[in-house]
Amino acid sequence: RDIAIVAIRESIDTRDSTAAGKYFRRAMLALGAYQVDATSERIRDGQARARREGRRSGRPPTLSPEQVDQYRRMADEGAGLRQTARVRRRSPATVRRALADNA
Repeated sequence: RDIAIVAIRESIDTRDSTAAGKYFRRAMLALGAYQVDATSERIRDGQARARREGRRSGRPPTLSPEQVDQYRRMADEGAGLRQTARVRRRSPATVRRALADNA
């Protein structure tokens, strides 16, 4: 973006390669990197805490446990995946994932 910062009182000009300009640029880059790392760390810590507490993150399941049981019974009786999925108007991929997740 070619943005420059000029602080007249402090004699900082990021457009040229003075010691103060270089220091300021590097300090701002380091601060930005620290912020990104700290945010990532907080997110990972929060996700780990939620997992320990048994909370589920992400999108809610599209099938209830009763629906999964119904699909499993149908599959055990020999019904095909497409036929099983058609019962509740779900995609075969959704049914396949639900059966695999709850196996």
